[in-house]
Amino acid sequence: MKPKRTYKTLRPAITSAIRYCKEHDLLADYFAQKEQKEVFDMVNFKWGWNRAMEVQAEEAAKKAAKESADAKTTEFVLNMLREHEPYEKISRLASTSMENVQRIAQKNNLAYN
Repeated sequence: MKPKRTYKTLRPAITSAIRYCKEHDLLADYFAQKEQKEVFDMVNFKWGWNRAMEVQAEEAAKKAAKESADAKTTEFVLNMLREHEPYEKISRLASTSMENVQRIAQKNNLAYN
């Protein structure tokens, strides 16, 4: 076991704790979704209501953008499926996986390949 370090300020102590958690796979799901600065701010008690709302709005915007892109991809795939294009061609042109094309086809009763 490593000897404990003594820190003169809070910033290096928090940064070290975050690094330790990442290196030892502690709270992996949480750290996979959060940026180190955000974690530091939260732990360092600089996390105010306004910042929390900003982060929530940013996350909502990212989610909305992804949902919009997914909807456009789905519509494109559906149009090509209705034209009976090969799954490989649809996958390539839609920049999506074959599994996604197949899932969309099956979900919409358009599977033919």
